[in-house]
Amino acid sequence: MPEPEAREKLGGDFAYAIALGKAYCMRCAREARLADDIERYAAYQTAVRVAQLIEWINGHFPPEPTLFNGDGTLTVATTVVDAGGRTFIEHDVIPATMRAARDLLGY
Repeated sequence: MPEPEAREKLGGDFAYAIALGKAYCMRCAREARLADDIERYAAYQTAVRVAQLIEWINGHFPPEPTLFNGDGTLTVATTVVDAGGRTFIEHDVIPATMRAARDLLGY
């Protein structure tokens, strides 16, 4: 299920589930499947994918945790070193897709 449809189906529970992480999303998906609610199951599977993406990005040790913005985008922090040797944290807003994450992280 595309993310906009999943957000519409679950409402605020979509962002809440992602904030609680992959394990919570998987538990909710399992409960929806056992209740034979295919639409909720598909929506929570989408939440699982977004939560996995956030975990993958955070596995690269960004200076701050990755945030789900609730609109299909993520805010990812990166450490930047300028020509003078100063370091600072830059926040990038990217689509919640593996392609965008890979581009940002240099893959």
